[in-house]
Amino acid sequence: MEGLSLLFFFFFVVEMATVIDLGNKRLTEIPEWVWLQQELKSLEVYINKLIALPDNFDGLAELQKLDLSHNKLTNLPDSLCRLSQLQELELHFNKLIALPDNFDGLAELRKLNLSRNELTNLPES
Repeated sequence: MEGLSLLFFFFFVVEMATVIDLGNKRLTEIPEWVWLQQELKSLEVYINKLIALPDNFDGLAELQKLDLSHNKLTNLPDSLCRLSQLQELELHFNKLIALPDNFDGLAELRKLNLSRNELTNLPES
């Protein structure tokens, strides 16, 4: 019975998370349960092995900080650019070659780090 209580506690804490740190976990993808965190304010997935991201960011409308640095991302999904509350975006040390055309949708963005990528063009806006 104790194991069941611990399992319930884990799911309760995960359901209520506002900060998730998955840094340096050797992840090749972001776990599915992350996309269900509607109250999430900060998501840190730095120093992993991400190559691509799913187009699932629409459910994270409250997200203010996103750290995807030190991965192997080559592009970003359009839904990431619809995060209207995002203030800080860390994308350094990836393999980004371009940014989405709708990048100007990040109206609240205050800090952006794109260093150490392979960008050749930036959106006009």
